[in-house]
Amino acid sequence: MTNINSIDNTALIEELHRGTYKSIVGSLSFDETGAPQGSYMLLQWQGDSFVIVGPADRAEVDPLKGSKPQW
Repeated sequence: MTNINSIDNTALIEELHRGTYKSIVGSLSFDETGAPQGSYMLLQWQGDSFVIVGPADRAEVDPLKGSKPQW
């Protein structure tokens, strides 16, 4: 994120909990547990496709589990 100049998970989490963010589906914020508040969709690259994996009532497929790639 450009606000913190980092991709460190702890720093990202702290920054995401600080505010409300504009998205293409409306305003989005996160509660103290990290659960999204507002209208949202979680997307994930799976193979060559960018698919909706959450929330459950909008999911196209189950999310892949595992750690993020090292960049």
